[in-house]
Amino acid sequence: MHTFLARHTSPTLLVAAALTLLTAACGGSSASSGSPAANGSVSTRASSAAASPSSAPSAVTKLTVSINNNIPSSWPQYVASSGGIFAANGLSVDLQVINGGPAQLAGLISSQFQIIQQGGIEAANAAANGSELSMVATIVPVGTWVFMVPPSVHSAADLKGQKVGIPALGGGGESAARFGLPKIGIDPDKDVTLVAAGSVPNLRAALISGAVVGATVQPLDMVPLEQQGFHALFDLAALKIASPDTGIVVSRSYAASQRPVLQKYVDSLVQSVARMKQDRALAVNVLKTQLKSDDDQLVNRLYDFYMQQVFPPLPYPRVEQFTEVLPQLVKANPAVANLDLNSLVDPSFVQSAADRGLGR
Repeated sequence: MHTFLARHTSPTLLVAAALTLLTAACGGSSASSGSPAANGSVSTRASSAAASPSSAPSAVTKLTVSINNNIPSSWPQYVASSGGIFAANGLSVDLQVINGGPAQLAGLISSQFQIIQQGGIEAANAAANGSELSMVATIVPVGTWVFMVPPSVHSAADLKGQKVGIPALGGGGESAARFGLPKIGIDPDKDVTLVAAGSVPNLRAALISGAVVGATVQPLDMVPLEQQGFHALFDLAALKIASPDTGIVVSRSYAASQRPVLQKYVDSLVQSVARMKQDRALAVNVLKTQLKSDDDQLVNRLYDFYMQQVFPPLPYPRVEQFTEVLPQLVKANPAVANLDLNSLVDPSFVQSAADRGLGR
């Protein structure tokens, strides 16, 4: 339930454009690493470090990959880039940060991106609306949202009749609130009023100012809020509830026509997580660079959280990861009720990595 549906300037238009392009695009050709970001998005790039001459493959495949703006969920990609794992697998990967599922989908359909990192909820919605997609890995298979409250809130009863904040309507933060609040005895439709802040900075400001008395936030925001006296009323990761929080998504045509290249990309992510668990210093330094932060307490807390509770050694995408979120999905988009999730998830790439002993 993480990074889902970050709002973009014109999501309806972008989705329409993506579906219009569906028949003609979804091709398997690799874009150059200089591809521009989707219109209106924020783009950053991380070039793969060169492998040593003795291990460098003779052929290098260029990929342009869209990752979302939640840096910890993109951590394996950054480590694969900085640590030379992509390069060792014969890949030159241009990582582009794109805000908004519709923009990512439009870029995938138009072959601007060959691979996107997207929430399973977004992928299922797009697939239900006609996009032919494959989710080939779930690198974050649990919800990572935390519901933070001020010191004045001691129990769920203190929330009744109050406003609670979410980043945006229809996104992962709302899904997390609607799933987590009932676990502590709060009906999100009757006992509280959900307020969409519009952005994560606005949400933090609303919580700190007292405009809302609770908010669903990501781990990146949890530690700073704790330092200001806020505490968690519930933590979805601690509940170990399966969720298709962050997936690796491609077009079906790309998965079929470029299977060897896609396998190298999935292999790289499996190897990256294994490297992160073996080399804390590397993982911490990479995250510090991406966050532009020297806050050791924050980065080390995030390392423990993601290594122990979030990143699996083998990121299988599974239909069961949708079980808990499916009712909310169908409620928001009735077309999802007719979606065969087995046509969306494809665990064969991760299985191939496992069969060859990767991830150990």
